[in-house]
Amino acid sequence: MAVVLIADDSWIARMNLVKILKSLPVTLLELEDGVMAMKMIRLEKPDLILLDLLIPEMDGQTLLRKFREIEKEHGILGSMGCKIIMSALDDAGNVMEAFKNQCDGYLTKPYNRKSLVSELRKLELIE
Repeated sequence: MAVVLIADDSWIARMNLVKILKSLPVTLLELEDGVMAMKMIRLEKPDLILLDLLIPEMDGQTLLRKFREIEKEHGILGSMGCKIIMSALDDAGNVMEAFKNQCDGYLTKPYNRKSLVSELRKLELIE
């Protein structure tokens, strides 16, 4: 069973994700800010992080970049690493920056079941 960390300061966005994901074989963890998300990532070692771009304390792009640096320091490269799907509004600059920082996918808000499930299948986290 995959462990999924949701890092989003919007209660509505988190509840929408929980509603979509609760029917899938995953364990869900939810956090509201980037610093707490980084701590949880180190403790729980999730299979997937659904990471909002604009979260307090440490924004999503910074968290993504720092987390990938930590993985690299530990010899975790490419497909061996945690899968991270960034989310925000549809903005080409943010999308390009997220992929430059090595996210595995990008979803625009508001979330919908079809696009999220499609990304999870693409990343081979569900069948």
